[in-house]
Amino acid sequence: MIKYRNGGDIMNNVVITGNGRGFGYAMTELFYEKGFDVVLCDISKEAIEEAKGKLMGKGNGKIVTHQCD
Repeated sequence: MIKYRNGGDIMNNVVITGNGRGFGYAMTELFYEKGFDVVLCDISKEAIEEAKGKLMGKGNGKIVTHQCD
């Protein structure tokens, strides 16, 4: 069972590739809202920045960005 940051630190970081839009973004948003640190990885720098802007204020974890293919 995964315990969240506020209930014990078993897992804090989530990396989902292709999370600038669509399903990847939706999954990232769910984890971020639960207090996880997330890494935004996408081929499109614009999508990464847009996703980061949407996430800001929705959680208390860290957001790291990385453009990759």
